[in-house]
Amino acid sequence: MLVTKISEFFSRYFSFLADSMFQAGLISGIALVLIISLIIWLSCRCRRGRGDIEISDEGGLFLLSGQALRAFLKRIVLEFAEAEMTDCRVQSKHEALSLTLFLQVQAGADIVGIRAKLRQRILDEAGSKLGIAEQIKNINIRISKMQESGEAPASEKKEDTKAH
Repeated sequence: MLVTKISEFFSRYFSFLADSMFQAGLISGIALVLIISLIIWLSCRCRRGRGDIEISDEGGLFLLSGQALRAFLKRIVLEFAEAEMTDCRVQSKHEALSLTLFLQVQAGADIVGIRAKLRQRILDEAGSKLGIAEQIKNINIRISKMQESGEAPASEKKEDTKAH
């Protein structure tokens, strides 16, 4: 008896759900929303993932890929024995660069000294070798991990797992 009353209620007030035109429109609308969302997500991901830096001067256009800048920064960080770069993010907004370095440092290291020296070294090298020191507005340094002095650095751990 209760089942028949519920069935009558739904058939009376929600009968449009059984209409094939309604079902086709609903499925088409959901598919359209999903496709538009996918296109927006892909365009944002591709734009963010490139990380290319364009610098215009009187001689033409200078294009520096994000991967090349990351390799350049990693080489500079390697000069500091007590720090290792685990990741790097480059953001470019209106002719200004913002660099975020994720470092892994040894416990007991002078973090304030590393931070100041690293910032100055990046600006000096970027100015002399790449000519982009004036575009760098922020150098953010994040300590993602402090390792014990006996612990192997992250790059050696990755190489050990690849070898096995």
